[in-house]
Amino acid sequence: RQTGNENLGTLADYAAMLALSEPRALGQCNVLPSITDLYANCPGRPAPDRLTPADTAYLPALYTAPGAAIGSSHQSHVIQRMADLLVHSKVASR
Repeated sequence: RQTGNENLGTLADYAAMLALSEPRALGQCNVLPSITDLYANCPGRPAPDRLTPADTAYLPALYTAPGAAIGSSHQSHVIQRMADLLVHSKVASR
């Protein structure tokens, strides 16, 4: 009842992203659209109904980051890997 009219696929993507990414905060709009924005009411963009391209880039970037990387080094790796994956996916979809 509390999930409103969300379909099961949307809720499954939302739950999977929460479990795999362990976000520090919810209810805030991310810089890049994300399924974790589902209940954030981000101005200027519709609520996502599935994993976004940013989500599908973030998860592999997060899980391929070197285990020894800590702090800003880890964050830099994730950001660079996401950028590479997003650019590659845009080139591949042309």
